[in-house]
Amino acid sequence: MNNRVFRKITSIALMTVMIAGGLTFATLGVESSHAATIPSNPHLRVSAEGLNANNEIGPTNIVEVAIIDNMNSETGDAMPRVTVYGETLTLYQNSGGWYGYFADRGIASTGLVVGADGNNLTDAAAIQTAVNSLVASNPGNTGTDGVLGSGDIPGVLLLDLADNFDVMYERPGGAETVSLAFDDPEETISLDRSLYSENTDVFITINDLALNVDPTSTNVWYFDSTQMLYETVSDGAATNRTVTLDTSFDLSDPDGLLICGASSLGCSSDRDLLPAVFKETERNSSTFTNTDTDNRATLMTHDDIPRARQAIVTYGDDEIGLISGFIDGVLSVDSAASTDNTWPSGVPIPITLVDNDLNTNSKTEQTIDIT
Repeated sequence: MNNRVFRKITSIALMTVMIAGGLTFATLGVESSHAATIPSNPHLRVSAEGLNANNEIGPTNIVEVAIIDNMNSETGDAMPRVTVYGETLTLYQNSGGWYGYFADRGIASTGLVVGADGNNLTDAAAIQTAVNSLVASNPGNTGTDGVLGSGDIPGVLLLDLADNFDVMYERPGGAETVSLAFDDPEETISLDRSLYSENTDVFITINDLALNVDPTSTNVWYFDSTQMLYETVSDGAATNRTVTLDTSFDLSDPDGLLICGASSLGCSSDRDLLPAVFKETERNSSTFTNTDTDNRATLMTHDDIPRARQAIVTYGDDEIGLISGFIDGVLSVDSAASTDNTWPSGVPIPITLVDNDLNTNSKTEQTIDIT
């Protein structure tokens, strides 16, 4: 911004000025394994419903099915009948509801399912066991009584999915159905602003259903120039699996605009910006950001960036330019507080400064003191 104007502002020494440029506030909803839309059925909940316009899922997605119905809420009640692609889905009771999981058999080819030696599994039974372990909500073994306990994990039904198919709850009095499509949902990438000045957090958002592997947990991914790593948690310890997907992440910064940010997620070093870490904003959202719990980004611009230079962020087929630059600040005085365009003695007058360059973090409210 214009330093000469800024000196005039500071000489007034009136008050604290709030930055009003480009502020955004992220508000997360209540955690749920189901999409943030109104379910189409009163008792049948499907985690993939409403995640995109066509209810699409892909080969990396485990889908949770829940039956919340007073007709089958008591311990010892008969298991509700649910079919997926015509196959019966085994359900497990927990907290008055019934829960089951299914996925496409092709999940084994992605690298999400690996053997003890680190190689992809080919044995059907071993694949089934490994897929079961990906569901993080109830780690352990399937309860013999069919009721989920603290040490139980539900099984995952593996199917050869294709095209459109139905998840059906065969409820007495009328079936409830959710239609899904097996496809390759489109991914997108976006930035939090159009221009970046110095010392500014760079927030990147990826929307990709393929990364939402487990709807019961917040998924975490690590991308570098040669591989994608999916974080899984077992007994409180995090491990990473090397994964092969159709998408890839790349960061090109020939002019050296970026350094590692203050995020606890971290990156390698100031000039080695990968791996890039993206964490799901909440369970089953399919939205991933490079943001930690303190609203700091893994990347930021350094303190002496040139104008009108560009770094390129690529995810899958989507590419976006991160451009360096500065925007003039705008200073305004609330004339309504004055009388006949004069400033009466002892009357405070609000002053507003809109300056995107001073708003170095778009996810937090910032304050500057003018003295």
